Amino acid sequence: MCSVPRKPGSGMDLLLRWVGWGRRPQRAAAPLDTLRPQIPLSRAVFRGYVLRLDPIVRRLRVSDAANGASAAIDGGEEADATKTTFGGNSPMGAPQRDQVRLAGGRPCPAERHAGATAPHPGLRGDRARTRVAGPGPRARAFEHRAGGRGRRLGHRAADLRCDQRLAPQPPPVPRQGPHPPDGRQGRPRGTGPRRRAHAAAPHAGRDPRSRPGLQQGRGGSIHLQWLEAGALGSNAIVGGGVPLAAGNAWAQRRAGTDDITVTYFGDGAVNIGGVLESMNLAAAWDLPLCLFIENNLYAVATRVGEVTREDRLSARGLGFGIPSWKVDGMDPLAVHLATRQAEEIMRAGDGPVIIEADVYRYFHQNGAYAGSAFGYRTKDEEAEWRLRDPIVKLEREMRDLGLLDEATARGVREQAQEAMRQVTGELVEPDPEAGGKRRIRPELWPDPATVDDGLRGDAGALAGARTLDPAAYDGPRKTVRFIDAASDVLGRRMAADPRVIVLGEDVHRLGGGTNGVTKKALQVAPDRVLGTPISENAFAGLGAGMALDGRFRPVIEFMYPDFLWVAADQVFNQIGKARHMFGGHNNVPLVLRTKVAMGTGYGSQHLMDPAGIFATSPGWRIVAPSTASDYIGLFNTAMLLEDPVLVIEHVDLYRARQEVPEDDLDYCLPLGRAALRRTGSELTVISYLSMVHRAAEAIDEAGVDADLIDLRWLDRASIDWDTIGASVRKTNGVLIVEQGARGTSYGGGSPTRSSAATSTGSTCRWNGSPAPRRARASPASSKPPRSRRWTTSSRP
Repeated sequence: MCSVPRKPGSGMDLLLRWVGWGRRPQRAAAPLDTLRPQIPLSRAVFRGYVLRLDPIVRRLRVSDAANGASAAIDGGEEADATKTTFGGNSPMGAPQRDQVRLAGGRPCPAERHAGATAPHPGLRGDRARTRVAGPGPRARAFEHRAGGRGRRLGHRAADLRCDQRLAPQPPPVPRQGPHPPDGRQGRPRGTGPRRRAHAAAPHAGRDPRSRPGLQQGRGGSIHLQWLEAGALGSNAIVGGGVPLAAGNAWAQRRAGTDDITVTYFGDGAVNIGGVLESMNLAAAWDLPLCLFIENNLYAVATRVGEVTREDRLSARGLGFGIPSWKVDGMDPLAVHLATRQAEEIMRAGDGPVIIEADVYRYFHQNGAYAGSAFGYRTKDEEAEWRLRDPIVKLEREMRDLGLLDEATARGVREQAQEAMRQVTGELVEPDPEAGGKRRIRPELWPDPATVDDGLRGDAGALAGARTLDPAAYDGPRKTVRFIDAASDVLGRRMAADPRVIVLGEDVHRLGGGTNGVTKKALQVAPDRVLGTPISENAFAGLGAGMALDGRFRPVIEFMYPDFLWVAADQVFNQIGKARHMFGGHNNVPLVLRTKVAMGTGYGSQHLMDPAGIFATSPGWRIVAPSTASDYIGLFNTAMLLEDPVLVIEHVDLYRARQEVPEDDLDYCLPLGRAALRRTGSELTVISYLSMVHRAAEAIDEAGVDADLIDLRWLDRASIDWDTIGASVRKTNGVLIVEQGARGTSYGGGSPTRSSAATSTGSTCRWNGSPAPRRARASPASSKPPRSRRWTTSSRP
């Protein structure tokens, strides 16, 4: 990364200020509401600017009005940029500004918005509205990235703010101690970066070459994040970042700010279910989210019209009641005007917006060849779009205004080229093994030994936590139902921590959700119990966005584990991998609750044990309590961790009455510690959830002298290998008892793991055989090998 100084009054400064960016000369931190276009604008320069409005295409001409810009629609009355009114002469029959209504029929406050509405063909009533873009009353600078060289910039979310957008940013402040009352992490209110500034703290004082790469080489250029600048992170999964952006927008609104979130994605993402689900959720909850569609006509080599009947992609928003624009993305001013008005809607609390910018990708999706080289488009088409290059167009218009001469234009180009030469000079060098070619400097490549760094956090948040092992507790106890203990501890966490948010299907109804776990939460903080649409992909990603924001700790409920498949991208690609993909700096404090429902009669789509699936996914921790007292301790530990934690429950345990420590809902169970429920010398039995009790009954019936280990923690990073190894060395035999299918078995699918027993030559080996296998005999053991199979379920 190379920073090129921009001198006030230079050609680059004039270019940026002309479209409403930049700062005034010799002003270090101009307020954003003063950052209007500061160069007189003439009619001639804007005559060619066209703002295409969808679904009704109209031309918006912008002209000069003595001291600033103004607008008119096809001969209508001109309107000052700060007091915009569309006159009655408009062919669209637009109402005056005090009558303007947004899509969905909500009135648009006259003092906030300008614009008009027009019916969408085929729709009726106030819901059939699309937004006509015009200059808003406030000319705040608005960061956008559409149209620059017409390139598609991938999928990313930019966190936009109303304060200090263009001012020099203070250094990031690492989090120190607990969160301050306003929920922000270790920084004064209203200053500095507003999104987890502590995430960049590991870079402070460090030689940048000690850990090369913006995200330490995780995913290359496809995973870029710059929190200080408000860039929340790009994403390799097409459309995968949209639900996360919705979660970030929710956090902004909940925190009481007027900050907004913009998520950029291409035409190929518009037909993805998670994107459409997020549009619906953002509209239903009035989230300050801009869905910016960069329509470059091709998803790799497939043209938009080949895969959708409605190729005006912004029209997707009308079905969700979202104000939508379609603009010429090769025209910087058109994009600026549309985004400025969209910004006003979001900051006013009127919900999400959609902007579709028609842009072009001159080259193939990757590489240095043009798309025509692959035969899916013509050279004539590429040449036509080249003539519309936004940089060339902007230079031409500024020359017509007399604001730019040839020498200045040449200086701007040379400045940009020199910046690129400096950057590449830092990154590449001549390749000694290939004459005439260059290579990335060897010292910049990440160390392969660090490939697994940052998969999970260091569990430092547990330092100082009060721990209690219920198995060894000898204090006063009381008897409660398992389901009530689960409800009580969730309610306790919500009462103690205002950052805790519960979301899922029907969690806000039925007196505590479908099973009653959210009952106490509804009594404590009903405004933080969010009932969601039936769209796991959207609300799982929304919860992830909340967690990544850093101000909230979401507890997501999947009604049944089988529903994880419709949210698999968010669960496995996003939530589980976020920390690692962004260089190990992003905390993901999220809890996902679900229940195993075998034996309830719901069939194979509503009962699975998810442990085996989640155990293969990086980043997740997994807890599986078998008792009510364990649930309290494990849930509290999960809520302290800065990693995503899957909490598995079992319907067989919900109504069970068990003892718990009396009047204590705040203790934690130690990370990675199993419970030894019975001791013996002949066999090691390993289980979790309700099968612990089944295994205990079987041990009694068979009269076997066995160790019974209740795992509690199931992920590979947290499982108690020490307890398992010690038992196997003693018994020289292992039996894994679980309830589930062979294909997704946790015990059968777990990889070979050498335990502490390897010091004596014994290896604890878990394998996929349907029959349990005993561990390989230790040289120190005189016991003959033996095998025993217990059948606890007839399920395949």
